[in-house]
Amino acid sequence: MFKLDNDGIWYDMDAGRIHTAVNFGTTSRVQLVVRKLLLKNVLLDPKHVTVTPIEYKEEFRYIFDNTISPWLNVSNKNGKISNFIFNSPTIEFDIESSLISEFKNLLPLQFKLEITI
Repeated sequence: MFKLDNDGIWYDMDAGRIHTAVNFGTTSRVQLVVRKLLLKNVLLDPKHVTVTPIEYKEEFRYIFDNTISPWLNVSNKNGKISNFIFNSPTIEFDIESSLISEFKNLLPLQFKLEITI
């Protein structure tokens, strides 16, 4: 739990980590969310990856946010993926070829993976 006072200060939060926000106060909670752009990394041995849900279900977004999204955020910050494209419900990006097996292992059964050069 992190108490946030109405202090007019700009806070930077890593939303790539699993999180939640609640308001236990008596006044409405208002926030302005500004997303940072993903890095355009230069990869040494890139492969293009497409991830698509096998069948769209209500829990698709929840599963994505709890398994794939944190890994993507860390990998982008570490310079291991680039050129991320979201075209609902599909995502595409370039990945260092050395990370393909790691990514395959974390991918939930509800998603299919295509890899191209």
